[in-house]
Amino acid sequence: MLFALGIVRDQRVSSKGRARREKHFLGQFRDCQHIEAASRCAVFITFDKGAARLAQATYAYAGVATQVICLEIHET
Repeated sequence: MLFALGIVRDQRVSSKGRARREKHFLGQFRDCQHIEAASRCAVFITFDKGAARLAQATYAYAGVATQVICLEIHET
């Protein structure tokens, strides 16, 4: 919904064909389910940069206090 309202923009959604956009939307929908569940927690931790960005926008828009942490894997 935030993408549809233009609150959060993702170039990948507008630059690909319909099948790719639908697949991307379904992935975002699943991310939103996790983000919603995490809104009841103090912290949402993920490795997915897109999900972290969406969570930050969602929580800011809704006034949710959940903190977002995006982890990165550094190979040594």
